[in-house]
Amino acid sequence: MKLYIAVVGVVGGKVTKYADFDTQAEADAHVVAFGGYSADNPGGVLDYWSADSSAETLTYNSALAATEAATKDIKNEITRLEKAMTPRRMRERDTGDPDAVAWWAAQAVLIDTERAKL
Repeated sequence: MKLYIAVVGVVGGKVTKYADFDTQAEADAHVVAFGGYSADNPGGVLDYWSADSSAETLTYNSALAATEAATKDIKNEITRLEKAMTPRRMRERDTGDPDAVAWWAAQAVLIDTERAKL
C-alpha cells in the first residue's frame, strides 16, 4: 500500500480518479501536473473513501464498511440455513416424522433470527 494519494477526480464526495505514491513529494508533483489535491492514504477499500475537495481531505468510512460487512455475513448465513432445507428434508417433514418436523421448525426459527438482524 502506498502512503499518499493524489486525488484528481471527485463526484458527490466519492473519489473517481486518483493515483497513489510512496512519497508526499511525488503526490504533490502529480497534483501540480494534473490538478486536484494530495492526502494521506486513508486505507481500506476505495468504495468507503469520502473526499472533500474544498477541505482537501480524504477519509475512510469504517462504520459503513463494518455495517456492510456485517450485512453480507448475515445474508450469507441465511443462504446457508436455507440451503439445508432440501427437498429430502421437506419430504421427511411431510411424512410427519417428529424429528424432521422439529428440525424444520428450528431451522425456520434460525432463519427468522438472522433476518431480524437486517
